[in-house]
Amino acid sequence: MFKIMALLITLVSGLLFLLGILIAKKVPHKNFIYKFSSALAFSVIILLLIIDIMPEIWQSYQSFGTNKKIIYLLSFILMGIIFLKLLDTLVPTHHHEHHDDEKNFLEHNQHLLHIGLITSIALIIHNIFEGMAIYSLSFNSLKLGIIAAFGVGLHNIPMGIEIALSFDLAQSKTKNKTLTYLALAFSPLVGAIVLMLFNNVNEVILGSLMSITAGMLIYISFFELFGEIKNNIISKEIILGLLTGIILMVLTIFI
Repeated sequence: MFKIMALLITLVSGLLFLLGILIAKKVPHKNFIYKFSSALAFSVIILLLIIDIMPEIWQSYQSFGTNKKIIYLLSFILMGIIFLKLLDTLVPTHHHEHHDDEKNFLEHNQHLLHIGLITSIALIIHNIFEGMAIYSLSFNSLKLGIIAAFGVGLHNIPMGIEIALSFDLAQSKTKNKTLTYLALAFSPLVGAIVLMLFNNVNEVILGSLMSITAGMLIYISFFELFGEIKNNIISKEIILGLLTGIILMVLTIFI
């Protein structure tokens, strides 16, 4: 039953990709949702790391001395950061504007479609390992797993918006878009199922997985979310998102 709950928590984080896709198609004020969800995800993830994840990791290495704890912690955190950085090299920098000086409209559409596909492939791989991370947290504590899934899921909303806009502007076929969206939404669950198949997870392995998770969350926060926040720091959407995240995390302390 406990494993099923951890799987469901992981699934929810992936399904929020679909919410981002729905927003891109139906909601008129996409910019507000994009900025608000980015800021909310940033504050939730940072406070989650400080309040819950780091202390849990430290506790999982209780059989080690202080120096060995620090080495393990920093090594696996760095591993998580480097892993996502390598995945990011697959994702080209892109914009959604159409330029009149391009050779023709078809070439422009093919370029956008290529960007959308490459970005989606990288995100699917990313999500598989992200699903492992959320599952490992949920396996240790359902509360930790729920908060992590919430923070990561909020990060998935603006990514879903980006992917949907890329495919829509490229006028991609409906079947191709649908398959890609489903793969994005359910890839975290795939990662969770893979990890679930390994039944013997001792505290050291769990701590190492959680440290990699922490590295991934640090990368998401500072390399993906922080840029949006820094560029729009005085906007009401960013301020409201940051404050909402702080309030939610303070409330979780008393749950």
